[in-house]
Amino acid sequence: MRGTRTRKVLLGACFLCVLLSLPLVLWGVHGAGNALEERGKGKGKGKGNSNNGDEEFWPSRSLWTGPGVALSAQPAVDEEARGGEGSRQRIASRSPQRGGLDIYWINLDESVGRRASMETMLKSAAASFPTVRSTRVTGIDTEAVRDMLRRGRVKLKEGLAAAPSGAEETWKLNFRNEYTEGQFACALSHLTAIKRAYDDNSELALILEDDVSVPASFLETWEWYAAMAPPDWTILQWYTNNPVVANASFHYQDPWISWMPGHWGTQAYMVNRDGMERILRGVQGDASAHWYFGDDIVIADELLYALGGKAYTATRTLGIQHDYAVASVVQSKNPGTTANSKKMALLQVSNVSMARITPRKECILVLTNLLMETEEQLNDNIATLGSDMRALSQWNPCSKWKVNFVVRTNLETAFAEKLRGLMERGDLEPMVRYTSSSARFNKYAFMKPLVRQMGEYDYVLMKDADQRIAGFPWNAFMEKKGGSVISGPLREAVGESLMNWMRRKAPGRQWYQLHEARYWKSAANATDFESVEPLAAGYIEQYFALLDGDFAARFFELVLTDEFLDQTLDWGPDLMWCGAAADMRPEKPDCSLVPVVSEHLDTRTIDIERTNCPCTTCPCKAADLPKRRPRGLSNDKAAFLHNVYHDGPLFERWILASEEYRNEVARYRFGYSRTKLEKAFGVVVSLVGCALLGLVGFVGIQMFRHRKRMKVLLPQMVSESHVQKKLARTMFAKVILDVRDKPQKDDGFGSSGVKCLC
Repeated sequence: MRGTRTRKVLLGACFLCVLLSLPLVLWGVHGAGNALEERGKGKGKGKGNSNNGDEEFWPSRSLWTGPGVALSAQPAVDEEARGGEGSRQRIASRSPQRGGLDIYWINLDESVGRRASMETMLKSAAASFPTVRSTRVTGIDTEAVRDMLRRGRVKLKEGLAAAPSGAEETWKLNFRNEYTEGQFACALSHLTAIKRAYDDNSELALILEDDVSVPASFLETWEWYAAMAPPDWTILQWYTNNPVVANASFHYQDPWISWMPGHWGTQAYMVNRDGMERILRGVQGDASAHWYFGDDIVIADELLYALGGKAYTATRTLGIQHDYAVASVVQSKNPGTTANSKKMALLQVSNVSMARITPRKECILVLTNLLMETEEQLNDNIATLGSDMRALSQWNPCSKWKVNFVVRTNLETAFAEKLRGLMERGDLEPMVRYTSSSARFNKYAFMKPLVRQMGEYDYVLMKDADQRIAGFPWNAFMEKKGGSVISGPLREAVGESLMNWMRRKAPGRQWYQLHEARYWKSAANATDFESVEPLAAGYIEQYFALLDGDFAARFFELVLTDEFLDQTLDWGPDLMWCGAAADMRPEKPDCSLVPVVSEHLDTRTIDIERTNCPCTTCPCKAADLPKRRPRGLSNDKAAFLHNVYHDGPLFERWILASEEYRNEVARYRFGYSRTKLEKAFGVVVSLVGCALLGLVGFVGIQMFRHRKRMKVLLPQMVSESHVQKKLARTMFAKVILDVRDKPQKDDGFGSSGVKCLC
């Protein structure tokens, strides 16, 4: 009886406890949801608060964690350098189990002061943010690099070499494919930190060097800011010490831009699980070594971002600053940029609120072509297209994509599955053509039925599929272009801006070098790039061109003739549209080039060798050229005008309007101008070349006319006898210069009948 009563009392107590705890549970779930919602809307406190008016503290907020993962704060951990000790550590195929933000900071043992500063800062962070963990990674110095190279733990591809630091100017070494031990030490220190994060099953790691300061505002707001990055990111660069890039970024409202090799800086970057795997795969290609450098890329500022996949640079640092008062031993700095970088660091702290996505009102029609011949190409193109569609819709919700998909027949099933996912967005209207042919096609052909619809949109964007919108400062582009009828941005391919490309002094693949962004970022042209002011242009390339909708409808109605669409040449309208804009919309600027950068993936799906042939049979023959060639027009453009547009005067005027600009300005890199002296020198060189060619031809003809004498004179001209050699050369000159002398019909003896001149 007593036992039954006791059990009832216990059950009643448990039931009462459940009832009392239920409101607390509901409040906890609701409160956590509200906290996440507020952070997603950017309602963080920004600069942090002060305690009693004089002490900064880290607001106690819970950061994102993986599903079902409970995390607790951990103190800073001292970790020895990995990747160079013990057996080779391969990439483990295991599922990550940790969530939150893991901070890995690199510090050399001799940098005691920086270690104390970092530990103090990160200890405060760990106390306030339960899901933020910090781990010290011992940096690798030059002595360790020499030891790792000697013992075979680090291997270099053939032609790549390590040189002692300070032996010669670094840039000279790099241009010989030699890198200092300090550069190797920096790269290996970062690779060690990334390897440690991967081995710890970290899903998201923030890598820091020991000379940066991370304020309270960063951990409070980074999730809100990172949520605005393109969804395909693998690395986020939070800080760049290139003042040209940073100063230009202050004019952007766009939160993120595509990373490019000129975006120096490994002081603070965030890498996710996919990015870690990509980087580690890229430097573990030799089973006999811990680290293998096999791509002629050693500089950490390039290596990490180039191997890591999709990398983007923040236009605002959320308060992260580089401490210029301390000489970092992790990475050497260029003293020439210190003053500009200090100014940049102060500016980066401000104007954070400017970098946010605010939808625009314009309606955009996007036209592009996608050729997919392999399954890998299919996956990459669909992923890129989806990311670009999302990026544009954030700024311009009223946007419509009309894409011409050209797909190999063996990919029909896989493509249909991928397309179904894209179609769910509702802003894509595909035009699909399955084909087994590899023949070229005119990319304007699918646009003909869409011409009348163009006038229904504010703008028509024509772009190549390998020009990115994700990571492109779209809002800055739209604001800076002003009222131009046609506008275009710069372009830059990562591969053509890396040190190993410039070391080879390889020419750019693109014919029109004016649109190559890397020349705009040079010290001589920095002001023009930083100001983001548009340049009046006589020609905009069709890789990325934004046209006024009404103008596009009128223009393409005229130029997309049956004769043009029936051939495979897909250039021509771009030669004419600036001239047409000046005719049709004289009250507005016709064309402008805006110095903002669209990443060029350079998929190279176009056969460049055939794109410049406007004739029915290539190469062009004399019969393909008009009898009356327009003055000032090159052969290929004259053939195009003759064969496609039948020498129409309107089209001739429009092409001529851009001809001089294309040949004298767009053909050359920005900042290069041919002076009158250079032009005169070019004329002189041409005349001298023609004279030399004529002289060689004249000598050849004379030698042939007097070939019998040449058989005797030429051997004697190289005789060992000095007298015979001199007489033979004198006779040779007389024979060549005597144009009126008829060849003698003898046995090749001279006029004296003497065979030997001795």
